[in-house]
Amino acid sequence: MAKQKTFLPMEEPELRGELPELGLSDVSYGRRQVLTDVGEFSMARQEFADECDLNVLMSRYDKVGVWPLPPPGGQPEYLDLADVPDFRQAMDLMVSADRAFMSLPASVRKTFDNDPRLFVDFASDSANLPKMREWGLAPPTVPVEPFIPEKAPVEVPIVPKPD
Repeated sequence: MAKQKTFLPMEEPELRGELPELGLSDVSYGRRQVLTDVGEFSMARQEFADECDLNVLMSRYDKVGVWPLPPPGGQPEYLDLADVPDFRQAMDLMVSADRAFMSLPASVRKTFDNDPRLFVDFASDSANLPKMREWGLAPPTVPVEPFIPEKAPVEVPIVPKPD
């Protein structure tokens, strides 16, 4: 059984500075420091500590002058992203697309395992146009009939103007 620890309230710190612009001061307001004993076993994998430590990453950057390479097999990509919308516009577009997909009948969504990407791939293929029409997601085919006027045009005689 784990040893029980006793926690005492922290001593009230001195006023270390005031933040008058926010109407706040830097005091503890009687809060207690709480520690949790996790025992000897921890699920944190310490062999990755240096890969996650910002101080280690920045010291490597200072020595080498470049950020760490991507994982093995990964290639750096240099992209022209001038036409890409900002994050807010991209998220709005994603939400709009998700709502449009979710507005489809459940039977149609089930056909694609509720995956919008599979639906877009299907809808983009012109060979699937009859199925899209069957679901009412594409305009129906309209037979093209030749235009035949009901009556033949009547010739109007031209009458000369009297002088």
